Amino acid sequence: DVDDRNDSPVGLQLEHDLGERRKELRALYELNQALLTPGFNAQQICQSVVRLLEPAWQYSDATVVRVTLGNVAAESKGFVVTEWMQQADVLVNQVARGSIQVGYTTVKPSASVNEGPVLTEERALIQAVADRVGLWLQRTEAELNAGQRGSWLSHLLSSAPLVFFTFTSEGIFTASEGK
Repeated sequence: DVDDRNDSPVGLQLEHDLGERRKELRALYELNQALLTPGFNAQQICQSVVRLLEPAWQYSDATVVRVTLGNVAAESKGFVVTEWMQQADVLVNQVARGSIQVGYTTVKPSASVNEGPVLTEERALIQAVADRVGLWLQRTEAELNAGQRGSWLSHLLSSAPLVFFTFTSEGIFTASEGK
């Protein structure tokens, strides 16, 4: 009977694990939506990451998050650094440009030898989020730089004198200036 299997310790653990994966996938999906939103700035991205990661952790009621991108930051209400923190750097071209910190405000049962109360999948999630935010930052800066180069080129062309070169039907070279 299916109901008997779900009440077994193995069935309950599988159900719990599936619920945790759902929360993690929801966070990644919503993060991708935020990163693709035209016009979002660094502050909005930081706030989105905080809002999305808090409920994605196993003990969301005791989870705190802080995100920094350069001089921009956002954090959970009541954020404090504790001994149960994880951090992933936000890298752009292999240079740390920010970080994401997630931790618990109270002691929780150990989930893994290396990560303490944090699940191995949560370690992978914080890294995946940092990687995606780093790519967003890289793309945003590239678009800004391309726009600035385009403005510079447009200004250069509009302020430069124009010279037209032509040949007459007899093959004589002529030039005229214009603006």
